[in-house]
Amino acid sequence: SSMGQGCDCAKFQLPEVVGLPHAPSIAADEDNQVLDAAVSSRNLRQHREGSVKEREQAVQAYYSWASIRRLVEKREFASPPDLVLLRGTWLCEQTRPLPPRQGLEEASVWDETDLFDRSGCPVMTLVSVSHPWLTQEHPDPNGNMRQFLTSVITAAGENFAIFYDWCSLYQDKRSPLEEKAYQRCLDSMGLIYGHPEIHKWLLTALPASWAAKPLCDRGWPTFEIEMARMNMYDSTVLDLGQLSENEIKRRIFDYDRLRKVCSLPIKPPMSPLEFGREVRKKKFGVPSDQTVVVKAYHRAFDVVWCANTKLNYSALEWTDEDVTRLAYVLRDAAEALALQDLDLHRNAFGDVGVFELAAAL
Repeated sequence: SSMGQGCDCAKFQLPEVVGLPHAPSIAADEDNQVLDAAVSSRNLRQHREGSVKEREQAVQAYYSWASIRRLVEKREFASPPDLVLLRGTWLCEQTRPLPPRQGLEEASVWDETDLFDRSGCPVMTLVSVSHPWLTQEHPDPNGNMRQFLTSVITAAGENFAIFYDWCSLYQDKRSPLEEKAYQRCLDSMGLIYGHPEIHKWLLTALPASWAAKPLCDRGWPTFEIEMARMNMYDSTVLDLGQLSENEIKRRIFDYDRLRKVCSLPIKPPMSPLEFGREVRKKKFGVPSDQTVVVKAYHRAFDVVWCANTKLNYSALEWTDEDVTRLAYVLRDAAEALALQDLDLHRNAFGDVGVFELAAAL
């Protein structure tokens, strides 16, 4: 959807889902112990050999709004929703460090009855924010990120429904019911960052004075960025780290510049094996979250990317390096692909890319 408008449900183009052959063996890859632990070959094979109907339902979750709406609607007996989305206007009014989910006032979040129309589509733009935690106790104790996000919202000139994990998810210490809600949300993070109609704001670089470790060293942001890249529409994912440090600190920009400078280019996704290796190098505040993100990425790759019968990567100025990366992913997922049509016209790759692609196909 374009900024400033509700989402058009008729726009969704679901991949054609076909029955897929057995999964490639992953147990032999000695470097991928994390992935082997998270998703066994047997379980993955059962998943890929599931009925077409089951696969269609899994794919639908990443393209319809029903799964997102279930997360933000009140549960049985009027219990609070598993997840809340902040009102952009409320965020802009704050002058103190943001409270955790348990400390939010009712006026700070969207009620799902106000957020979705009768057809089930949101009436405004949903945004997922990917960011580091600057301390273990609070992601933004000095309010620097809050002020920056306020500037982005103001530059866009509209209200938003915003996923910001500290405020949107229950934080420690959680009651038993809150813990169940939190675990359900963990299982849905692939949707939050992989739904193509949800815009993503990625804080991939922050001023050194904010005392943040590099985002590339952190596990969750790595997952969030790769999920956003796997299933995205043009100009819906903004890498705000592309702004200069001066622009971030002084907050001098307009939204047109943000879209021009920060729109994340479409690139081939990581294969699950590659992602599993990469995530082993990252830091997680909760070590078990490593397994969570590997499972979530693998599931999304299988039902979103592999289920496509057509992949359109035309006019993206891809080089030999990009096409070689695509060839690697195609080889890695060869036995699971439903791909029938690959469009790469109007790119900039040469003989090297053609050779690698031919070998993969």
